[in-house]
Amino acid sequence: MVNPLVECVESRRRALVSSCLVALAVLAAGSGGVRAQALANPPQASAQDALSARFEVSAQAVRASKGGDLTATVLLSRPSPRAVEVAFQTSGTAIAGVDYVIDQSPLVVPPGETRADLHVTIRPATTPDTDKSLFITLVPGQPRGPSLVGVASHDGIGGPFSSHVVHLAPIELGDPLPGLTGAELTSFNKGRETFEHRFTPSEGLGPFYNATSCESCHSKPVTGGAADLYRNFYLAVYQFGPTLPQQSASIPPFLSAVVPAFGSGVDHATTTQFTLEGGRPLIPDTVFGFPVLSAQRNSIPIFGVGSFEFVSNATILSHADPDDLDGNGVSGRANTALAGTAMGRLGVKSQSNNIELFTRAPLQNQMGITTNPFMGPGSIVSLPLSPVQVSGDPNAPTFDHDPVADPELSSERLGDLIAFTRFLAPPVPKPFDADAAAGAAIFSQVRCTDCHIPSLPSSKGPVRAYSDLLIHFMGDTLVDKLKFGEAPTTTTDFRTQPLWGVSHFAPYLHDGRAPTIMDAIQMHAGEAQTSHDLFMALTEAQRLQVIVFLEHL
Repeated sequence: MVNPLVECVESRRRALVSSCLVALAVLAAGSGGVRAQALANPPQASAQDALSARFEVSAQAVRASKGGDLTATVLLSRPSPRAVEVAFQTSGTAIAGVDYVIDQSPLVVPPGETRADLHVTIRPATTPDTDKSLFITLVPGQPRGPSLVGVASHDGIGGPFSSHVVHLAPIELGDPLPGLTGAELTSFNKGRETFEHRFTPSEGLGPFYNATSCESCHSKPVTGGAADLYRNFYLAVYQFGPTLPQQSASIPPFLSAVVPAFGSGVDHATTTQFTLEGGRPLIPDTVFGFPVLSAQRNSIPIFGVGSFEFVSNATILSHADPDDLDGNGVSGRANTALAGTAMGRLGVKSQSNNIELFTRAPLQNQMGITTNPFMGPGSIVSLPLSPVQVSGDPNAPTFDHDPVADPELSSERLGDLIAFTRFLAPPVPKPFDADAAAGAAIFSQVRCTDCHIPSLPSSKGPVRAYSDLLIHFMGDTLVDKLKFGEAPTTTTDFRTQPLWGVSHFAPYLHDGRAPTIMDAIQMHAGEAQTSHDLFMALTEAQRLQVIVFLEHL
């Protein structure tokens, strides 16, 4: 009796590009046997940072007369933040379920990993002298993660067969930046888990809070996004002197201007206790006899904000004109910390210099989750002169008075959470059609780009956020008189909100008062008055072209 050998031979040929595909062909190799061989197949084309898949076949052997197992490892060119389903197809004279069994279809590569094994069970030969063949090739699939597209062809041993190059479709909202290392992607994925985690009182939630997870206020349309109007939160301070913002303070016992909706403590309007069941506390008209100032905030998306850390102070200041020396009606001021030593980039009023403080502040203010500094002064960007930053002292731990020991979030989880925010990719613009291209030109003609600068240079390349990262006076109607940072006009100004992906993030403006993009434009005033008037003077068709342009960003 012939005991044919089933043999898997490692390919000696290695492509020089990451998107190389190696197709596996299991071919006839004598009576009743098959041979498996890896065939190098260079792709026809490859996009930058494309995700590709290929077979890596290890040397192994089984006897078909007794049956056995073959293992073919599928390798991705880089990790993906989501599970990637790599589809494959089989052909040849071998019969599935009779001569062989493959249980995984499609093959799933877990998030953050780059390899998965395809197991083929060869059943004992029932007809020893019959040659049979099995071809296995990769084909485009419909993964839950990146889309798999593209095709190339190759003539292999045993006749022509098709093999497929797998490319990553355009980055989707919620994906990480391309090109992360394995360690960075692992931290990103762990950070997403913490971002979506719903904290409980036993983990440190409270004693005052507005939400139980970061995702609660950043989920539209996906994790990391904005929030509907019902998710608005309140800010309030009491004014104990005539000079704002210096003579104002948060309402005791709250540690910041954020007014929590839930928790246990004192309701200053009625001096009674309130609980989760009791609902939102009342905001008093006075505290200690002093008037209270209050405002609302609608959560802003955080996609791409990590790139702002790589925009230098000099770049930001190059667009500032606080005294309007050029006389165009547009000033623009940088928001800073004490003595202007740590320049803001993040937040509604550019009140945060870096991702660490941008993360730690809402952890405590919105959820009552305390942390210790992760990098402390080392987190401050663009060569500051002092370790003090607009959102607080980076050296200072946060604390509260609930039963859970501080810090309530470990340094490891805080680091992962920072990585998630820092590595979230910005929204990818859609290809412009004729109306979008016309709208882009009009957007510039009506001087919207005086503030919404299309691109800022950074040490990591262009940041196409359509923002100058400066704060501007937007008219008396939008003023909230609340202090965030140290710019002389911090009580009246707001940062130029980035416009990338703007169509995904309604409602608009700092408190969500504008239901649509058109409404938001019409509410522009102050330094934007000229642009507002030029826009309103356009024909209806031209105004719609501007909206189409914005919807493509």
